[in-house]
Amino acid sequence: MNCYKEDIYSIIAYIRTLVPIQNNTATRELDFPLNFLVNTMPQEAQHQPKPDENNQLLYGAYLVNAAGCMDCHSKTDKGSIVKGSEFGGGMEFRQAAGVVRSPNITPDKETGIGHWTKMHLCNGSNCMPIVITNRHHLHPMT
Repeated sequence: MNCYKEDIYSIIAYIRTLVPIQNNTATRELDFPLNFLVNTMPQEAQHQPKPDENNQLLYGAYLVNAAGCMDCHSKTDKGSIVKGSEFGGGMEFRQAAGVVRSPNITPDKETGIGHWTKMHLCNGSNCMPIVITNRHHLHPMT
Protein backbone atom coordinates (compact mmCIF):
# COMPACT_ATOMS: atom_id res chain seq x y z
CA MET A 1 0.00 0.00 0.00
CA ASN A 2 1.47 3.33 -1.04
CA CYS A 3 -0.15 6.08 1.00
CA TYR A 4 0.37 9.60 2.06
CA LYS A 5 2.14 9.42 5.43
CA GLU A 6 -0.53 11.56 7.13
CA ASP A 7 -3.18 9.02 6.07
CA ILE A 8 -1.23 6.28 7.87
CA TYR A 9 -1.12 8.47 10.97
CA SER A 10 -4.89 8.92 10.71
CA ILE A 11 -5.38 5.14 10.47
CA ILE A 12 -3.24 4.66 13.57
CA ALA A 13 -5.16 7.37 15.45
CA TYR A 14 -8.46 5.69 14.60
CA ILE A 15 -7.26 2.20 15.57
CA ARG A 16 -6.17 3.57 18.93
CA THR A 17 -9.80 4.59 19.63
CA LEU A 18 -11.11 1.03 19.23
CA VAL A 19 -12.16 -0.93 22.30
CA PRO A 20 -9.25 -3.19 23.26
CA ILE A 21 -9.93 -6.89 22.79
CA GLN A 22 -7.74 -9.42 24.54
CA ASN A 23 -7.13 -12.28 22.15
CA ASN A 24 -4.39 -14.74 22.94
CA THR A 25 -3.68 -16.08 19.48
CA ALA A 26 -1.22 -18.87 18.85
CA THR A 27 2.34 -17.86 18.08
CA ARG A 28 3.03 -17.60 14.37
CA GLU A 29 4.85 -20.63 13.00
CA LEU A 30 6.30 -20.35 9.52
CA ASP A 31 8.10 -23.14 7.68
CA PHE A 32 11.25 -22.59 5.64
CA PRO A 33 11.66 -20.66 3.36
CA LEU A 34 8.76 -18.41 4.40
CA ASN A 35 10.20 -17.89 7.89
CA PHE A 36 13.42 -16.67 6.31
CA LEU A 37 11.65 -14.34 3.87
CA VAL A 38 9.35 -12.78 6.46
CA ASN A 39 12.19 -12.09 8.87
CA THR A 40 14.85 -10.84 6.44
CA MET A 41 13.07 -9.01 3.64
CA PRO A 42 10.94 -6.28 5.18
CA GLN A 43 10.85 -3.15 3.10
CA GLU A 44 10.56 0.41 4.25
CA ALA A 45 7.22 1.98 3.35
CA GLN A 46 7.20 3.89 0.08
CA HIS A 47 4.99 6.87 0.82
CA GLN A 48 3.65 8.83 -2.10
CA PRO A 49 2.45 12.40 -2.17
CA LYS A 50 -1.27 12.77 -1.64
CA PRO A 51 -2.91 13.65 -4.97
CA ASP A 52 -5.07 16.71 -5.39
CA GLU A 53 -8.56 15.77 -4.17
CA ASN A 54 -10.03 17.81 -7.06
CA ASN A 55 -8.44 15.46 -9.59
CA GLN A 56 -11.06 12.69 -9.33
CA LEU A 57 -9.12 10.18 -11.41
CA LEU A 58 -5.81 10.42 -9.55
CA TYR A 59 -7.43 10.78 -6.14
CA GLY A 60 -9.78 7.86 -6.88
CA ALA A 61 -6.84 5.65 -7.86
CA TYR A 62 -5.08 6.68 -4.65
CA LEU A 63 -8.12 5.76 -2.52
CA VAL A 64 -8.64 2.44 -4.32
CA ASN A 65 -4.98 1.56 -3.72
CA ALA A 66 -5.05 2.70 -0.09
CA ALA A 67 -8.25 0.77 0.64
CA GLY A 68 -6.93 -2.35 -1.08
CA CYS A 69 -10.13 -2.80 -3.14
CA MET A 70 -8.40 -5.10 -5.63
CA ASP A 71 -7.39 -7.48 -2.83
CA CYS A 72 -10.99 -8.56 -2.19
CA HIS A 73 -12.65 -7.76 -5.51
CA SER A 74 -10.49 -10.14 -7.57
CA LYS A 75 -10.17 -13.90 -7.88
CA THR A 76 -7.19 -15.42 -6.14
CA ASP A 77 -5.22 -18.61 -6.51
CA LYS A 78 -2.80 -19.68 -3.78
CA GLY A 79 -2.83 -16.19 -2.29
CA SER A 80 -2.13 -14.32 -5.53
CA ILE A 81 -4.55 -12.30 -7.62
CA VAL A 82 -5.44 -14.09 -10.84
CA LYS A 83 -4.25 -11.91 -13.72
CA GLY A 84 -7.18 -10.50 -15.68
CA SER A 85 -9.63 -10.76 -12.75
CA GLU A 86 -8.66 -7.46 -11.12
CA PHE A 87 -11.76 -5.78 -9.60
CA GLY A 88 -13.99 -8.34 -11.37
CA GLY A 89 -15.07 -9.99 -8.13
CA GLY A 90 -15.15 -13.66 -7.34
CA MET A 91 -13.00 -13.94 -4.23
CA GLU A 92 -14.66 -16.49 -2.01
CA PHE A 93 -15.20 -16.00 1.70
CA ARG A 94 -16.22 -19.34 3.19
CA GLN A 95 -18.35 -19.09 6.31
CA ALA A 96 -20.48 -21.50 8.33
CA ALA A 97 -23.63 -20.20 6.60
CA GLY A 98 -22.19 -20.59 3.10
CA VAL A 99 -19.88 -18.90 0.63
CA VAL A 100 -19.91 -15.16 -0.01
CA ARG A 101 -18.25 -13.98 -3.21
CA SER A 102 -17.00 -10.47 -3.71
CA PRO A 103 -18.91 -8.53 -6.39
CA ASN A 104 -17.62 -7.23 -9.70
CA ILE A 105 -16.91 -3.50 -9.26
CA THR A 106 -15.79 -2.90 -12.85
CA PRO A 107 -17.89 -0.82 -15.29
CA ASP A 108 -19.33 -3.96 -16.91
CA LYS A 109 -23.03 -3.17 -17.47
CA GLU A 110 -24.29 -6.75 -16.98
CA THR A 111 -22.28 -8.14 -14.09
CA GLY A 112 -20.59 -5.05 -12.63
CA ILE A 113 -21.59 -1.54 -11.67
CA GLY A 114 -21.50 -0.03 -15.17
CA HIS A 115 -25.15 1.04 -15.02
CA TRP A 116 -24.80 2.74 -11.64
CA THR A 117 -24.97 6.50 -11.23
CA LYS A 118 -23.30 8.55 -8.52
CA MET A 119 -26.61 8.43 -6.66
CA HIS A 120 -26.42 4.64 -6.55
CA LEU A 121 -23.06 4.91 -4.81
CA CYS A 122 -23.55 8.03 -2.74
CA ASN A 123 -26.46 9.90 -1.25
CA GLY A 124 -25.23 13.47 -1.08
CA SER A 125 -21.92 13.40 0.76
CA ASN A 126 -22.66 10.15 2.61
CA CYS A 127 -21.38 7.17 0.65
CA MET A 128 -23.13 3.89 1.33
CA PRO A 129 -21.72 0.37 1.48
CA ILE A 130 -22.86 -2.04 -1.21
CA VAL A 131 -24.87 -5.22 -0.69
CA ILE A 132 -25.52 -8.01 -3.18
CA THR A 133 -29.19 -8.90 -3.57
CA ASN A 134 -28.71 -11.63 -6.15
CA ARG A 135 -26.01 -13.18 -8.29
CA HIS A 136 -25.68 -10.43 -10.88
CA HIS A 137 -27.21 -7.30 -9.44
CA LEU A 138 -25.55 -5.05 -6.91
CA HIS A 139 -27.46 -2.48 -4.94
CA PRO A 140 -26.39 0.12 -2.42
CA MET A 141 -27.16 -0.81 1.14
CA THR A 142 -29.88 1.43 2.54
